[in-house]
Amino acid sequence: MQFSLSPGYEDLFSKKCLDPQEFLADYNSEGVLLYLGFLNAQAYLDDEESPVFQKDLMDKLTQFWPENQRRIFCNLIQSHHIKHRAHINIFKSIYITYFISRELIHFRNEGKEVDSLGQLKVLLAYFAYIDEFNTVFKSHISKLNIDMADPLHFQKVHWPFLIQQFDFNEKIDPVYQTICAGLLLDHFFLDPKHYKYVESYLKFYNRNSVWQFVFDFVELIKISFEKSKDYNVSLFAIQPSENFTSILDNFSMDIDEYKKDRSLRQDYLGIRKKPLLKSSQGFYIVLNWKFFLQFNLYRYGV
Repeated sequence: MQFSLSPGYEDLFSKKCLDPQEFLADYNSEGVLLYLGFLNAQAYLDDEESPVFQKDLMDKLTQFWPENQRRIFCNLIQSHHIKHRAHINIFKSIYITYFISRELIHFRNEGKEVDSLGQLKVLLAYFAYIDEFNTVFKSHISKLNIDMADPLHFQKVHWPFLIQQFDFNEKIDPVYQTICAGLLLDHFFLDPKHYKYVESYLKFYNRNSVWQFVFDFVELIKISFEKSKDYNVSLFAIQPSENFTSILDNFSMDIDEYKKDRSLRQDYLGIRKKPLLKSSQGFYIVLNWKFFLQFNLYRYGV
């Protein structure tokens, strides 16, 4: 385990950003979320704690920027690194997912696609959202009646944040998880009291058996083990397929529902339940791979 720093907007630019959305007003939210889905896929499916990964991803993101913007931006990151003499992690899934949640709330259909300048503005908004996330957490800590002499001081102050971080960093084996879920469903399928519920579930997904569903789902998520041959990046979009439409649609975000129901924003419940976003072009953006791989038939099915 190691500690690292993730600079916010104020760290880099020595001033506060009152509204991260001001950077995104000219761009449609689908394009912003596509870009964030790309970032989140790299952070989770690769190793976000690796300095090599962080540098490689930054190089990929900035390679098409105007040279002066690229140089200024990279110098700011380097200066922050030298000042604090600490391991700097720019891209962390916990912050990216927070940004995704906020973008869903402010979803805009109008606006242009995210170009190279738009990518820069998305990153500026990302740094501003890091500040916002940390401010919310600090506000929570400040409300605690903390006694420094309390032997449980560390647990009370730090564990809530560390556990949340672990929730995003923990790697899971999706094949193992899916087979475990299949065993549980199979158990219920053989139980006369629960048979009808499993049968109804399978009919909804147009599958003839529990294990057909399980192995079809493994086939669906196998792209999480692959990388783009052209750009060597983790994949973050699932192409439509008639065989999987019912599954993909069921796990696709309802933007209006997410905006209206505040309970879906607590602990990212809405994204956990619906970790996909169906694009206007028909493919599915994976907003958070871990939430999708944690599909667990026993959680959302029975």
